[in-house]
Formats: sequence, C-alpha cells, structure tokens
Amino acid sequence: WDIIDMIRRNPKMSNLAILVLTGASISEIEKSKIEENCCKVMQKEDFSISKFKDVVEQLLSAGTGSK
Repeated sequence: WDIIDMIRRNPKMSNLAILVLTGASISEIEKSKIEENCCKVMQKEDFSISKFKDVVEQLLSAGTGSK
C-alpha cells in the first residue's frame, strides 16, 4: 500500500481518485482502513466489468479525489 501513501503525499497527485482492485483476502476492517486513503476497494473475486464501469462512472460524476 506504499504507492497509495506516495500518491497522497505528492501535491500534484494528492487529489487523484484511487480505485484499488485486489486479489488479497482482506477483512472489512482492513477494507475500511484502505478506503480511508482511497475512493473504493474492489476485490477480484467479486469483479465484473459492469461493476467496475459503475464504480468508475460514480467516481467521475462525483469528482471524487482524496478523502
């Protein structure tokens, strides 16, 4: 997760919307912690193109960046 920290510390990138797609098994607590610095966490086991498209559209329409 070091790359997320690097992005958030960089003033030029700090407002980027970050969507994490992970294959790791993470608990709801871990997911919540990651989402503190990201906009959305998706797990590969639940991945579908339509879900991904919906999330990206939501982030773009909301102008979501850093939290």
